[in-house]
Amino acid sequence: MSSPPRLRDRAASDPMPVNSEDDQRPRRPPLAKRLPDLSDERLVSLQQAATRISLDAEHPKHASATAALPLIDAEIGRRAAGLAGREAPPPPAGGAVDG
Repeated sequence: MSSPPRLRDRAASDPMPVNSEDDQRPRRPPLAKRLPDLSDERLVSLQQAATRISLDAEHPKHASATAALPLIDAEIGRRAAGLAGREAPPPPAGGAVDG
């Protein structure tokens, strides 16, 4: 059994397709459409990563992170506004028991 070729030894004429007509992978929806489906923890993690990357102008994903931050911040604001509009839950029936 032979081992697979190293990346540097692979033919440059055989690149992996990226969302071309012959690529069968489904396209991911844009970030703005995925944000509402993320958990709060994942959203905060994404915000932290985008903030860190946006501060490093040499990072390969600097432009993407900088463009994503307003979308992420808007989603966090939307969720916070939804929480602020909720009433506090009623106290438990029977009152508290000191003991």
